Amino acid sequence: MHEGTYARPNKITWDEFRDRFDDEYLSSKAEKTQSMASTVFALVERIIPCQRLLDLNEQRLAYFVNQLRNENIGTDEKPKHRRPATIETYMVHLMASLNWAVRVKLLREAPDVVMPKLPDDDEEMKGRPITGEEYDRMIAAIGKTLKSRNYPEVKPQVMESWNYLLEGLWLSGLRLGEAMNLSWDDDSKITVQCDGRRPLLHFSAKSNKRRKTIRCPMTPDFWEFLSTTPEDQRTGNVFAPLGIRGKAVRAPTWISRVIGRFGQNAGIKVKEDDETDYLKFASAHDLRRSFGERWAPRIMPKVLKELMRHKRIDTTMKYYVGQNAEATADVVWDAYSQLQEVGTFVGSSDISADPSTC
Repeated sequence: MHEGTYARPNKITWDEFRDRFDDEYLSSKAEKTQSMASTVFALVERIIPCQRLLDLNEQRLAYFVNQLRNENIGTDEKPKHRRPATIETYMVHLMASLNWAVRVKLLREAPDVVMPKLPDDDEEMKGRPITGEEYDRMIAAIGKTLKSRNYPEVKPQVMESWNYLLEGLWLSGLRLGEAMNLSWDDDSKITVQCDGRRPLLHFSAKSNKRRKTIRCPMTPDFWEFLSTTPEDQRTGNVFAPLGIRGKAVRAPTWISRVIGRFGQNAGIKVKEDDETDYLKFASAHDLRRSFGERWAPRIMPKVLKELMRHKRIDTTMKYYVGQNAEATADVVWDAYSQLQEVGTFVGSSDISADPSTC
């Protein structure tokens, strides 16, 4: 164990730092975090290779950010550059590792780096909520997407398994990885609990981004959806999409790609940028965004935060609360009309009841 030892900051090498960071910090983190750290470190070693950790100073990191911004990651015929949000993510992970190095006395202080500022349009979601009509188009695209030359006919049970997954994502707000980890009876995963006044989702420490056991509410329509499963069949995984041969598949990355193809074949564009030639079609996460948008005008932000399982309410406020002024206005006018009917709205005589009157 390295813990409790002190290495002179001017002596510690980059390789020694990486070994300790992997062993003492990354090994306990989620696979996605480990993968991102590996990606960032590989970029550092390619763009600003250094022998000592101390060599990773302000000047080198400023050059690193500039190279990330200007490097062509496309082709000569079709140039493409990293999005500012991607660069910001890389730098957040890199600075987290350097701050850890300070805590364990591998560095005296972390470099003072100005984080790349995102332009206003990058404050938006990476995708967008899709409409009910677009959701129907995704469902309709399932058969077309799964068909192939060798399998021109898709078995009904295969179609139904994907229909069931997409409807579950639409109604639950679950992330795809969470949905694939949802179980009727395995306490080490995410489970459906019905032993209280309301059905809840129970997240084990290993099954959620916060890495701690939590219980979250579920919406009534999602519970009605789950209730269609007969009680004697409520065992194992809730969602089990089938491959074209009729066998269950569990790899979230592959399932994510298939759902993305549903969105592409349905022609649902959720993000595009002519300047960078960036185009994104509807994905599993856009179904989650739709869930958040539907519930945002109907419940308090604090409740929405719990429903979406956001770590911070800032995320809820930034992406969901107040994003759709028209929908929020509808809720306000409906509430006003109901209060006016029972004569309990103070000062109601001063407000026009006609929403078209501004």
